[in-house]
Amino acid sequence: MTGVVEAVQGGVVDIRFARGEEPDLREVLRVVGRDDPVLEVQSHPDPGLARALALSSTAGLFRGQAVERTGVQLQVPVGEAVLGRVLDCLGRPLDGGAPVATEERRGVHRAPPPLHLHRGQLEPLWTGIKIVDLLCPFARGGKTGLFGGAGVGK
Repeated sequence: MTGVVEAVQGGVVDIRFARGEEPDLREVLRVVGRDDPVLEVQSHPDPGLARALALSSTAGLFRGQAVERTGVQLQVPVGEAVLGRVLDCLGRPLDGGAPVATEERRGVHRAPPPLHLHRGQLEPLWTGIKIVDLLCPFARGGKTGLFGGAGVGK
């Protein structure tokens, strides 16, 4: 099933599909005949219209181009092969290394693992920022949000 690009506004692309053939939310779409841009459906503002977010550059994308459904959500490689690598949101290497050598992939839109499965570690992650290390030390391997205004030395 294919649709047609109706509008491109920065990184947001509207694609018109036949009624009843709209892609599912979070489905990945591809422009016919091109590797990029890859699009992810975010909403259906009108019947037959899919609003998608471009996950790569929209340069050269124009109204009337054909877009095809993939039927899958965004997935990235996982496992030992990705440790220490820098990847983009599509799982492509950004560190200049070879493509990731793993067949296992997982969707990026998943429920988080239950809290009781997290390993508790008491080892601190020293940041070198004295006030952070003193007042709110980070646990190594944990998740922490660090908030602050622009230019304050986060």
